[in-house]
Amino acid sequence: MAVDSLQCIADQSSQYPRSTTITTTIMSTKVRWGIIGTASIAEKFVQGLHSSAHGVAAGIAARKPEDAHKFASEYGVEKVYQSYDELLDDSSITCVYIPVPSTKKCEWALKAISKGKHVLVDKPFWSESDLMEMVSSAHKHKLHFMDGTMWVHNPRVDKVTLFE
Repeated sequence: MAVDSLQCIADQSSQYPRSTTITTTIMSTKVRWGIIGTASIAEKFVQGLHSSAHGVAAGIAARKPEDAHKFASEYGVEKVYQSYDELLDDSSITCVYIPVPSTKKCEWALKAISKGKHVLVDKPFWSESDLMEMVSSAHKHKLHFMDGTMWVHNPRVDKVTLFE
């Protein structure tokens, strides 16, 4: 597999560093994404994958398999799985996007991580402890954990003060 390295240097907040020097590898093969759930935000995610040079919507699973079949045919997802677990067991899936209800995100993110998958969880999280458990598990397994909470990474957040 041919690779090129891209180095990104992002600024750091003195109190809460959000990023550091990151070396990213860009591969000539596409990242194969599995999607757990058919929430409306998953439609936008898949549309983004279709316009990406680096990702492909490789599979989808839903609580009801008929919903996954409908989603796959409407949005051009390669394969339908009969369950979330079946999707996670597929070694061809590299990363998993998880747009399930907040109370289920931690459960499925931890299962995905335990199966060796990188994880992108849509927001919001159920609790801070869930978030820390997911991040810790990904770190332990040397996998990437990403969240879909764009505003948390905005420099303006440094200006926000919490009042009690």
